[in-house]
Amino acid sequence: MYDVYCLLRDGGVRQAITVAGAVAALAADAQAHSRRHGFRSTPRPEAGFAASAAWAGAGDVRRTMAAVYAASRELVWGSFPSLEECVAEIEVMGAHL
Repeated sequence: MYDVYCLLRDGGVRQAITVAGAVAALAADAQAHSRRHGFRSTPRPEAGFAASAAWAGAGDVRRTMAAVYAASRELVWGSFPSLEECVAEIEVMGAHL
């Protein structure tokens, strides 16, 4: 979540993901490689990455994400945005994800 937040705040990344079809192609490529090598993966939601239960969900998924995110704090040097800040950044760029 932290990594996604940081990437989405980068101007170059923001510009790249606004190219029509770029994110869908990247997601499809990652899914194909995962399957080919036998890795577990979940396809990108039809409505896009920002619509996945990890970001738009509530209940058990959100509670788990919050706990895991809080536990990752020790892995980050410097500023550590809140879970809400991360989700807000994903929502802002959601149309491109």
